[in-house]
Amino acid sequence: MEYAVSIRWMHLILALFLTLQLAVGELMDVPGGEHPEAQVTASLVTPAFAHEGHAAAAQAEEDEGLFEIHEILGLTLAVVLLLRWLMAASSAQGANWRILFPWLYREGREELVKDVRTEPKMWLKGELPEPSDHDAIAKTMHGAMILTATGLALTGLALYFGWNEHGAQTELIEMVGEVHESLVGLMWALIGGHVFMALMHQKMGHRILQKMRPFGAR
Repeated sequence: MEYAVSIRWMHLILALFLTLQLAVGELMDVPGGEHPEAQVTASLVTPAFAHEGHAAAAQAEEDEGLFEIHEILGLTLAVVLLLRWLMAASSAQGANWRILFPWLYREGREELVKDVRTEPKMWLKGELPEPSDHDAIAKTMHGAMILTATGLALTGLALYFGWNEHGAQTELIEMVGEVHESLVGLMWALIGGHVFMALMHQKMGHRILQKMRPFGAR
């Protein structure tokens, strides 16, 4: 499949910002506390180790800095994702919503069912079909990544405006935080699978990385 230059640039920007945002989210701690009556099973982010004295103050400053970076990156990603959704309504090659969500129309569903029946058998043999305009599984995975990233952005915005940095959280905000954290795990899994499949395609000579590169000779 050929992709317009605009969608290749969008792919690169999303890849860089999402990976950086997820990494910062894993390293940071968040200010504020939890609702005392809530039974939280998954924290919003990985908690930092507690320290004493000056070490604790230094850690708090570092965590606060990472949290602010996380907020800025999150707001930036929300804007980028909005642009990506607008591109999905355009005629740019490789950007259309039918590419991201083939299961929304009859022909796409038929292609997806066919690919699900045949491609896993090839995967077990260490083989991958060469990417084409009819690769419904790859299209569906791309759409799943956009939907997951959008869910992260929406829950992140809710936390940005609703998170109490100086005290306990409401039960609603804690629930949103748990959804946000669950989506983080899903996003990591999708990115990992996406990178693995891209490298496998590249190894088989399908030149997928060259096709997605937004600059230089392909």
